[in-house]
Amino acid sequence: MEKLQENLKVIGPEDTTVLPGDLSWALGIEQAKEDFAFISAIPGRKILLKGNHDYWWTTAAKFYKFCAEQGFSDMEILHNNCHFYGDIALCGTRGWFYEEDQNGHNEKVFNRELIRLEASLKAGARASATVRASLSSTNFCAR
Repeated sequence: MEKLQENLKVIGPEDTTVLPGDLSWALGIEQAKEDFAFISAIPGRKILLKGNHDYWWTTAAKFYKFCAEQGFSDMEILHNNCHFYGDIALCGTRGWFYEEDQNGHNEKVFNRELIRLEASLKAGARASATVRASLSSTNFCAR
């Protein structure tokens, strides 16, 4: 943890940090308070994507309510939407492995994430910006 904290010192208040999932092992949002306090202490704007181990995640509305109650005002969720970094739209969804199917479960999750990625890319395209898609496990660009 000390090494991580030391390396995070290069981030300034003018920076935007994208955190691509698996942010807490907590099973509920209240249990994740200490983890989000750590994230909130990172200077600048934070954009969070859902990871496949983020069991604390329920809805964006509950996350934003929790953040408001805790005074975490500089975190945004990238989920079925886009956020801008200058004129660049940041788009994305949770990554998912499809190769090791378990009775159709992976295909179902994969297809749901494709729908979410499409919604995110459309949100970015509607804003007429360069679209960069960021997945929590794979990165690629679409223009």
